[in-house]
Amino acid sequence: MAKNAQSGQRASIARTSRVRQERADKAEQQRAAAARPTAQWKEQERKVEERKIADRAAAAEKAAAQKAEAERKRDDAAKVALKRVEDNKKRTEQRRQAQLQADAKRTFNRQAEDKRAAAAEAQKVAATKRAEAYMAAREKAQQADVLASQRHTTSQIRNLHRKEMQSHRQNAAEGHILHAAKMGSIDAAERRDLKALDQQRGSIAGRVASIVRPGHFAQQEKTIKDRHEADRMQKHRDHEAFKERQSENAQKARLRQVQERKWQMELHRFESIAQRHAQQTNRAALVEERRCDFTRATQREQTREQSQDRDQTQQQGMQRTRTPA
Repeated sequence: MAKNAQSGQRASIARTSRVRQERADKAEQQRAAAARPTAQWKEQERKVEERKIADRAAAAEKAAAQKAEAERKRDDAAKVALKRVEDNKKRTEQRRQAQLQADAKRTFNRQAEDKRAAAAEAQKVAATKRAEAYMAAREKAQQADVLASQRHTTSQIRNLHRKEMQSHRQNAAEGHILHAAKMGSIDAAERRDLKALDQQRGSIAGRVASIVRPGHFAQQEKTIKDRHEADRMQKHRDHEAFKERQSENAQKARLRQVQERKWQMELHRFESIAQRHAQQTNRAALVEERRCDFTRATQREQTREQSQDRDQTQQQGMQRTRTPA
């Protein structure tokens, strides 16, 4: 539009110049006509007319050329504007297509990322559940081991207590047997002494002594019986003291065994509580550690499978390449 305005302005200036020139030529002709003869004036007028015709033809040709140039410039400007519009449309379409491709790529990447995140989350949940199950089985096995150890210890203590009480009963029984043997020995010694006294009494010297001292053998018999009876009483007292000691020792042993069993139960309860507390305290860290181990193992397995699939695909491609058409 600016170029068209400039072209019109130049054409207006040219027309103004031609009008002024024509007026100047006409004034010149009038002055020449007044000063020259008629033939010369006619010749000059003819030349002026020819020049005017030539000028008009040149002006018309110039105007036509300027019009053609203006039309060409308008056409060029229209073509440039149309090309600019088409380029703008093309660039807009390209930007729109690029934006659509970028949006589609972002959507695809986001969906792929969401799928990977969901798969990773599912894998993490599966690994966590597997680790929790593993740790639960491990804790149960540990508790079973501790319980088995406690039962074994309790069984050993009960066996020791049973053997100890059996030893007390055996000592009491052996004491009764020994006391009976001692009583038998005293009775046998008494019978031997009385038999020897009877033999001595039946002898000649004994009959003489019975006549001389009528109560001699009766006194000796009484002395023998009293002595052996004193031995019996002493043995009875010793045996009763032994039974009291055995009963006291057995009672002390029973009380001590009850206390030991109580201590053992308290110890086992404390061990169980300490074990459960340690398991609860370390469970989260151990589950996380085991989950990481399972995750790494799964990733290694996936990598190995992908490598095998890739190698198999390459081998199939090589076989197809080697196979003739």
